[in-house]
Amino acid sequence: IYGSLGAPGEVDFYKFTANKADAIPVEALVPVRASNRDFHPWVALIGKSVAPTTDVQLPFALPEGLQAHVIRAPQERTYFYEPYSLERFYHGTEEKIQLAQGETYYVAVFEPERRTGTYSLGLGSVENFEGTSKVGTVWNVVVSKLGLAGARSYVPLLDLFAIFFSLAGFGIGLGTNFFLEDFEDGLLN
Repeated sequence: IYGSLGAPGEVDFYKFTANKADAIPVEALVPVRASNRDFHPWVALIGKSVAPTTDVQLPFALPEGLQAHVIRAPQERTYFYEPYSLERFYHGTEEKIQLAQGETYYVAVFEPERRTGTYSLGLGSVENFEGTSKVGTVWNVVVSKLGLAGARSYVPLLDLFAIFFSLAGFGIGLGTNFFLEDFEDGLLN
């Protein structure tokens, strides 16, 4: 799940129901960008049966009967290259959380220092793209990276300019390559 915390103190919430009892990895990854250098999001998995974390003050109230297990971000981060999104990500702290079949869970992503930035929430370990549209998947990644998904009220013009100039540079380079090949062929003949 690609997301962003665009305002200080913002919290993103997600909801899912476990279709089987299983332990899944949960981690908040952060794209390697200058704007995310000091961004360290935490993840809270909220449910009836999760092992609660008691030494954390959450930036929201828990509903009656639910508990939260908080996964803190590491202070020292390593990064890796993710081939599906063609991007480098800082690792978060990954923890395996035991789920109960049929139980509904909520996931909250927040930054305890109220910093803003972008993240990728990893829930589970299977990346199954069978039966999905490749064009639709690429479109969803682009829309998410540009921050156009959800309730954003503005278009990130600098990102659009960067994409335009990248594509223009690629096109010019490709055209130059074809021109030089044709030019060399004309000289040799």
